[in-house]
Amino acid sequence: KERKERGFEVTDRILLEFEASQMINDTIASYKDYIASEVLASSINIVSSTALNENAFELVVNENTVKLNIQKA
Repeated sequence: KERKERGFEVTDRILLEFEASQMINDTIASYKDYIASEVLASSINIVSSTALNENAFELVVNENTVKLNIQKA
């Protein structure tokens, strides 16, 4: 959904930054390679919320808020 809303092509590689709880961070770290391959991410980085830009968005995963920023690689 976010790719389409941002005008990305399905095949565009992306850079993914996120800020979440430690539990979510640990889970993403454990599955980082799999997630990257599924979403075509060149990199996945944990950042502080102050590092996220104005285009960041939020989603809720099992009652945990995750703030994400994606951009073309």
